[in-house]
Amino acid sequence: MKTSRFLTGALLALLTTVLVGGAFAADKVTIRIMTRWAGSDPQAAFLASVKADFLKTHPNVVIQDDSIADEAAFNNKLKIDIATGTPPSIFWFPAIAGLLDWAKAGVLMDITPMLADKAWSSGFIPGTTELWSLDKYGVKGRYAVPFQMSPEVIWYNPALFAKAGIVKVPATMDELYAAIDKLKAAKIVPWGLGGKDPWRGGHIFNNVIYRIVGVDYIKDIGARKAKWTDAALRPAYDTMKDLVKRGAFDKGFIGMSYDDETAGFFAGDYAMTCNGSWFMSNIATSKLAGQIKFMPFPIFKGKEKFSGDSVLFPGGFQMSGKMTGAEKDAAIEFVKFITSKEMTTRMVTQYSVLGARTDTDLTDPNLSPLLKEMVNYMGTIKNAGGDYGDYDPDIAVLEKIRSALQGLMLKDSSETAAKASQAEIDAYEKSRK
Repeated sequence: MKTSRFLTGALLALLTTVLVGGAFAADKVTIRIMTRWAGSDPQAAFLASVKADFLKTHPNVVIQDDSIADEAAFNNKLKIDIATGTPPSIFWFPAIAGLLDWAKAGVLMDITPMLADKAWSSGFIPGTTELWSLDKYGVKGRYAVPFQMSPEVIWYNPALFAKAGIVKVPATMDELYAAIDKLKAAKIVPWGLGGKDPWRGGHIFNNVIYRIVGVDYIKDIGARKAKWTDAALRPAYDTMKDLVKRGAFDKGFIGMSYDDETAGFFAGDYAMTCNGSWFMSNIATSKLAGQIKFMPFPIFKGKEKFSGDSVLFPGGFQMSGKMTGAEKDAAIEFVKFITSKEMTTRMVTQYSVLGARTDTDLTDPNLSPLLKEMVNYMGTIKNAGGDYGDYDPDIAVLEKIRSALQGLMLKDSSETAAKASQAEIDAYEKSRK
């Protein structure tokens, strides 16, 4: 009887471990996650809620959250961690081609085996798991699990447009320039830009180049079939210069941060701002909730064929290829959990962040009309592009070009900025020979 009671107790303990802790041992296991969801970012609350729910059923897992909101600080920390052989268990890095060296070095985990779980993987938007395929670079596998898709648009304040006498939402660059002139005449700063943070100008540039040469042209630069100094790209640099000359931005824009830009927009100081769909989270918690609208980035005359070439930032979770055992198992289960139908539905409906799944439940009658409009807009994108640096194996390209754009918007010529952009690639290629 003692033996029977002992076996019964041991069996109960084992079942409890399996049912409550998943497939992991009772010993504590730590997974380290590093995202941009930190600080005041509304999505930090989403991440916190997911972690809390996951830990309820995985009490033996410890989640060390090393998320950093600032992009440059995040990128620097991630690169240092990888260089020192201590990559986070789970992280994201947007540069698709930039993952090449890490994949070759075994820093990244090929997530292809995870996709065999059809109950989970079949819900992703078709083609999204292929976004992080490195096959064309000679490395087999897929190196990220998609979790969100973020179109970028121009957000505008209809009340300020009306005050300036703008009755038609600009659809072309000529119409946008005319709107800028009207806003200036009405003593309204047309466009908020936190130029102190280099990524702000870089995001505008993304939209400009895709509307002028298309997404595939930028991919060709990454494949070394084209150059930043090509004549076809000159109008893109000129456009950035023209926006400054026309007075589109606040006179002190180069000394303003992104936080300054956002605060100014919601204070009614700026009529427009260029930002991703994640901006809906900020809108929802602002005093202008329910008032702000968006428009696609305008089309350039003679470039109508690129009207469907639009910015759509793909977000994917990379996983460390250095993980083994319980850490790897826990990390895989957490990634599946945070990208599940249930968590994606929570992210979309409660935090206004567009997910990467087709099975998201959008039947809630209280969903924001703005969110539904954004989902519809995403369906109009024919050729999606992320940051221009996403397609270059040189991960330094993104920041180098952003720095060149800052110089361009201050005093440099388009030719100088283009040469500075290409110089980084030339130096990179020379170093690899």
